[in-house]
Amino acid sequence: MNNNVLTTWVSVLFFFIFVAPGILFDLLSERRRPGASESSFREISRTALASLVFSGTAAVLVFCVSQIFPGLFLKIEGIARRGNAYLLENLALTFRTCATLVLISLGLAILGNWLLSRRSGGANIRAINSWTQVFKNDRPEGHEAYVRVRTGFGTYYGKVANFSSGLEGDGRELVLAPPIRSAVVGKSMSAAPARFSRLIVKGDDIQSMFVEYYPKGKSPIPLKEHHPDDSSGEESGMPDEGA
Repeated sequence: MNNNVLTTWVSVLFFFIFVAPGILFDLLSERRRPGASESSFREISRTALASLVFSGTAAVLVFCVSQIFPGLFLKIEGIARRGNAYLLENLALTFRTCATLVLISLGLAILGNWLLSRRSGGANIRAINSWTQVFKNDRPEGHEAYVRVRTGFGTYYGKVANFSSGLEGDGRELVLAPPIRSAVVGKSMSAAPARFSRLIVKGDDIQSMFVEYYPKGKSPIPLKEHHPDDSSGEESGMPDEGA
């Protein structure tokens, strides 16, 4: 094996030793804490710090074991004095040492995440927005979500066909399917023409939403046409326009 090939392999192993533990720990930690927007610098710094801690601890453990069992791993003085020549002459020790460092550092990352999870109660936290919660997670099995949306332009009602699930509010959209009803401010609710199969409402325009669930395959309670200040909303099962 020549120096170029050895250098390539050592570079790959060094990646797993000094970078992979931090990446693994960061991925596992997403189960314990809600995701949040952060700069690339902060994310890279956190990953690098975690890798340094786990890899450094693994290196100390390997060094201690090598002092107790000489010949089991590479010697630091050999690497410092002879460099690649020492590694080429001791390929078995080189890969054994690197593989041990990788396994220990990754194991420490998993152990560290487990300990922190136990400390926080052992619960996994998933970062979800309120739309996902009410349209999907809170929806009873075998039911569909219907929503009444109030915006600055008017009010809309329909079945939730799709929605943006990202945490960021900017650019979020809500897609409604029939039965679609709408009303401009100050006017009565009326059914949309049958040729319209979808209505897209921009999240930035939404002021409030009323959500209800109906069994799949069954039409919701018909919405009675009424003026916003009409108190007949209870009859339809929908919140009153003036509420």
